[in-house]
Amino acid sequence: MAPEAFYLPVLFLRILSYTEQSLNLKIKESPGTLMKKRKVCVLLILIVVFVLAVGWKRTDPEVRHTSGKAIAENIAGQGMIRLVEQSMEHPKAALTFDDGPDARYTGVLLDGLRARNIKVSFFLLGEKVEQNPDLVRRMQEEGHLVGNHTYHHVDITKLPDEKAREELKEMDRVIYEILGEHVEYMRPPFGVWQEKLEQEIDVLPVMWTIDPLDWTTKNVEEIVNKVVTQAGENDIILLHDCYESSVDAALQIVDVLKAEGYEFVTVDQLILGC
Repeated sequence: MAPEAFYLPVLFLRILSYTEQSLNLKIKESPGTLMKKRKVCVLLILIVVFVLAVGWKRTDPEVRHTSGKAIAENIAGQGMIRLVEQSMEHPKAALTFDDGPDARYTGVLLDGLRARNIKVSFFLLGEKVEQNPDLVRRMQEEGHLVGNHTYHHVDITKLPDEKAREELKEMDRVIYEILGEHVEYMRPPFGVWQEKLEQEIDVLPVMWTIDPLDWTTKNVEEIVNKVVTQAGENDIILLHDCYESSVDAALQIVDVLKAEGYEFVTVDQLILGC
C-alpha cells in the first residue's frame, strides 16, 4: 500500500495517542473503563484500516494522495493534520523538574538548557520560591513553564480540605507576587491528587510517564539510561533540579534524545498539541 494510504489510519492512531495522553494526565478513571475505551478505539481503527486497504489499490495514485489527505482534513481539520505530520517527523517529549528552585543547581540547569535552546517545565515549592525569586523570574524570561508543587511538599490527600487548598493557594500567591500571573498547572507531591480540588482551584494536575527515581541515586549514567531506553512520543519525564546528578543527567538526556530527533516542549504544549 502506498504511503499516502496511511493518512487516515495514522490520523486515528495519533488521535488515540493524544486522547490517552490526556486521560493519563488529567482524568482518573478505573482501569476497566479505560480498557473498554481503548478496545473500542482499536476496533474502530482496525475497521478503518481494513476498508482503506480493500479499496485503495483500485484508486489512481494521485487521487489516493489527494483524497486521503482531504478526507483526513475534513475529519480532523488542518491543525490536527499538521500536528500529525510534525509528530511523525519529530516526536515530542517534555522534561519536568520538581522540588525547586535550588540555589545550587537550578541556575546550572538553566544555563545548560539555554545553551541548547530547550524549554522545560518546573513544578516549584512555595518555600523555595520565596528564597530564590530571581531563579523563578529567569525561568519565565527564558520561556519555561512554571507550575505549582504545593508550598511545603505535602501529600494533600492526607490533609483536611481547607489545608489542601491553602497549600495550593499560598504557592500560587507567591508566584503571582513574583511573576504577576497565576499558575495554571500543578503536580501533586507523590503523584496523589484530590479530584474535587479541580472544581475549587483552577489548576490542571500533570503527572508523568517516565520516572527514573533520580532522587535515589547519584549515578548519572544510570539515570540517563533509564530515561533514554524508555522514551517515546509524548512522554513526560520526571526529574529533580535539587540534585547535581539529576541536572547533569538531564542535559545528557537532552543531547541523546535530540540526536534521535526528539523535540522538547513544555507540558502545556504537549497537552494542548501546540
